[in-house]
Amino acid sequence: PEAWVAYGNLACMLAEQSRYEEAIELFHNALAVNPRHFESLGDLGTTYDRQGRLNDALPLYERALALDPDPKAAENRYGSALLRSGAPQEAIGHLERATEIALGERTPIPRFHVDLGVGYAALKEETERLMATPTRAQTHSRHSSHGRGAVDVPATHVE
Repeated sequence: PEAWVAYGNLACMLAEQSRYEEAIELFHNALAVNPRHFESLGDLGTTYDRQGRLNDALPLYERALALDPDPKAAENRYGSALLRSGAPQEAIGHLERATEIALGERTPIPRFHVDLGVGYAALKEETERLMATPTRAQTHSRHSSHGRGAVDVPATHVE
């Protein structure tokens, strides 16, 4: 009955050796025995992530987060993956929660602070990009009036 632990441990060792396909198979074996094993879910996500397969990793990170009784690492892992997938607004909440949990436990984890800083920087870049993008009204008024009383409408950020 505890075979899922052995599958998961062996899969982690294989993943560390970049033997991803073998690791993935063993993670699936572990999850077939215990589909709620959050560590295997998260580690399978990390294995996909290392292969550049974020679309496969994100749902696994999310499932692991929902099951993990100590979610700080899962929050950070999911937030970091969301950030790499180009979703900084969604990522920030997870990165902040990971940092808050660690600080509340008086076990600050420097990596969490670094990831949160990277998240804030990405969010700032996205906001600046959105603010610099002209709205459709601006573009239309500049091109269609041909100098007949054109009015510039300031760009606004809409979520």
